Parts: sequence; structure tokens; C-alpha cells
Amino acid sequence: MDLTDLQAIHAQYPLKARYLKRPARRQDLLPQIAEVNERLKAISADEFRAFLAGVNRNPRNVTFIVEQFLRLKEVIAREQACLDGARPLELRRLLAEDVVLFRWICREIQAHYTCDLRVNVVGYGEITTSLVLSDSVSLDSHLHPQRTPSRWVYKSLPKFPSMDEIRRYERAFYQYVALLRQAGLDMPEQKLRIAGEDEEGIKVYVVQRRLASQYIGNVLIRSLDRAPALALLKKIILKIGDVFAANLENKNVRLALDGQISNWHCRDPKPTTPMLYIDTSTPLFRVDGQEQLNPEIFLKNTPSFLRAIIRAFFLQDVLDRYYDFRSVLVDVIANLHKEGRSDLVAPAVAMVNEMIGDELCAFDLAPLTVKEIDAYYREDAFIWQLFQTARRIDKFFTEKILRKRYPFRLPGKIER
Repeated sequence: MDLTDLQAIHAQYPLKARYLKRPARRQDLLPQIAEVNERLKAISADEFRAFLAGVNRNPRNVTFIVEQFLRLKEVIAREQACLDGARPLELRRLLAEDVVLFRWICREIQAHYTCDLRVNVVGYGEITTSLVLSDSVSLDSHLHPQRTPSRWVYKSLPKFPSMDEIRRYERAFYQYVALLRQAGLDMPEQKLRIAGEDEEGIKVYVVQRRLASQYIGNVLIRSLDRAPALALLKKIILKIGDVFAANLENKNVRLALDGQISNWHCRDPKPTTPMLYIDTSTPLFRVDGQEQLNPEIFLKNTPSFLRAIIRAFFLQDVLDRYYDFRSVLVDVIANLHKEGRSDLVAPAVAMVNEMIGDELCAFDLAPLTVKEIDAYYREDAFIWQLFQTARRIDKFFTEKILRKRYPFRLPGKIER
């Protein structure tokens, strides 16, 4: 059987309720009631169980519904024997029990319907992988499927070794979000969720309200002409400036930020249009010079044979880069190459240099050059490609030599 069989039976079941309300129409309704019963009798318990197993992920609930289905079939068998009209009171009692049982079974199927639920990757970052569930499918009161888009994005973090490390990260995460809000950034609704434990550690997700993908900065900027694209960049740079201005005011707490275009969401580059910052999964900030994030957790996302080298020679430099306003600006503009907008690099450099002498004069920044941006991008692209190659080697060694599951999802080829 499949869902359409159940829908057909459900559509005919009101005949039984109609008989209970108007028994005077008995002769008109009995043949139709008999037809409904024959449809139900034709469904075996094994067929019904197989159908439920395909749409219900709770085995105990499946077993319970099947038990009620078998009870329903017993009631129907006795009901059939009364359809000749010899025992009208017994027929009414059995029909009443029949209707209640069938309605209960349908409600249970509705409540536990989980058909076609899948996990899709929507983005890869240096640290996290962003996932969404496929559209959820529920059943309406007539058992017809209704699709509802997933409302959340799940950003998968490296697995944590203990609850103490999770609590440390949790404190840093929520404090970072609060500090960014105080600095003037808006962010979508978000929370942390623990999703179980295995031999590799405890799984944690940053769960964030899903936003329209066409307005994520790196997608939006590809469709904009030069003037609005530069206007969008200026909005982003001014917001980054708000964060670093907070560092000038509070010497005890220093905020860092990954300001890449892909970390912003904006429906329109106009100055008055709200803009959201969406990359909060790496809470980088220091209190009295002490890093609040434990970087060892995020080193787990790097190839195993490179961790010691990264820890010794690169980790501190990478962290420090996000605390330096000028370095963040260089990174933002250099990523225009990656996003297919190399035509914007020179005018963006000119715009930023003008801002350095005006809106950003309090930071006393040295002017940028196109040569500097291009050199930074070439180096960054080389390091990223080398890193991804190392991760593929690590994956091959883990799966083919050690015969273990590789715990991370890797992106396909990235155009740069």
C-alpha cells in the first residue's frame, strides 16, 4: 500500500459517520460502507507496517499503530456480519468504535509523518559546514502532503572532547554575539544545540535563522552594477569600522571579525537598508589580552599531519589578522577576486583610501594599494588550495588506509 490508498479510504470514511447520524438512510449507505471495509480488509498487517516504516522514524510508535490497525480489522470483520440489517444496534456500536479507531490511526500517522527528510549542504567555511534540512512534509486533515521550507541553518562545528569545553565555547559564543550587538551589528536569531556524542566527541551546531540566499553578500554582489556594488562594500566596511571603534573605546575587551562579503546579508545596498552579520560561529575576542576561544577545538578541522605545524607557525598569525582593521579590509577587497568581481578591486581600493581620510580617519590606517591586494589574494588562494589538497590526502589516508570514517565534509572544486 501507499499513501494514496490511505487517502482514498479516508475520503470514504465520512459515510460511516453519516450512517451514525442518519440511520434512516441505512439502505443507501450500507453498500458503500461495505466497499470501504473491503478496501481495508485487503491491506495486510505486513503491508501496513511497511508503509508506516517508510513515513515514521519511531519503531515503537509504528508497532503501536499496527496493533490498533489489527484491532480495527477485527471490528470491521464483526461489522461486516451486521450489514444485513439484522442487528442494527450492534452495527451502530461497531461503527462508532470503528470510526474512533480509524480517526486515531490517521492522527498518529499525521503526527509522526517524516517522509523525504534529507540534509543538504549549503555552504563550506574554513571551520564550519552549513547544512539545511530539506522541506519538511506534513499531512493535512485529509492526509494530503503539505511542504514547509526549513526555517533554520545548522552550522556544524568540530566535535568537542568534553562538556567543559562546550560550556567554555558556549560562554564565548553568547558573549561574542552580545558584544557585536553592542558595537552596532545586527544578527539573525541563533542558538547552540548539542546533537549527541560518539567516539569522536560531542556534536554541536550553531543553529541560525535561515535567510534568503540571493541576498547573501557574495551572491548579491555578483548581480550588481559597479555603483551599487561599491555602495554595498561601503556599507560592509562601515559596519566593520563600528566593531573596531568599539575596541578604541574599551581597552579591556578587543573584538575580532571576519568581514568577508559572504558573511553579510543585505536585501539592498542602500545605506538605510538593514544588514545582518551571519558569521558568529568563531567567537574571536580577547579579555585583558586573553583569547576567549580555545583554538585547539578548531584545529581539529585541519589535516591531522599538519596540526603541529599550523599550531607552531601559523595559528597565532591567523588569529592576529582578524584583530587588525587594515588586514580585515585587505581580506575583504581581495575576496572580490574569488567572487568574480576583479573589476571592483581598483575602485574599491580608491574608495577605501578615501574613507581612510574621512570616515575612518580615527583609525590612522595606511592607504591600500591594488598591488598589495593582488599579492595577498594570490598567497591566500595558494594556501587555501594547499590546505584543501592536504584535507583530501587526510581523508584518503583515514578511509582507505586506516579504514575509519572521515569526520568532515569536504567541498568540491572551488573556482578562484
